[in-house]
Amino acid sequence: PTRSSCGSDGSLSRDDEAKSDIIYRSLASRALDELRWLASGEVSNSLFGAPLSTLQYIWAVQINVSVDKESPANLQEAIGIAFHVARGLCVCKAPPSGVGQQLKYPLTFPLKPFHPVPPNKSSFVKC
Repeated sequence: PTRSSCGSDGSLSRDDEAKSDIIYRSLASRALDELRWLASGEVSNSLFGAPLSTLQYIWAVQINVSVDKESPANLQEAIGIAFHVARGLCVCKAPPSGVGQQLKYPLTFPLKPFHPVPPNKSSFVKC
């Protein structure tokens, strides 16, 4: 894993601009987006594309995770890890470019899932 810079100056980010380029978004915002996409089912459905999703992630082959009997458990573990990451990165309000006041990077590796995962997956992390 590669560590990014964790900046505290939220005025440097464009998290509130829906169409802003990812390079201007904070680590906190990125982690919350990833958690939301994973918990909503967008990620697992979009690895396959149509008819499971109107989106198709750029992937070498279509992957239908719904045919894997271990998929529900794997998804819960992935959501748990994403939850842990999102909570840890909430302090990283600036883009990870290294500009501005830097904080000690809040995550340690290897990442461990947060258990139990809260039942209301769409809104369980607020930064």
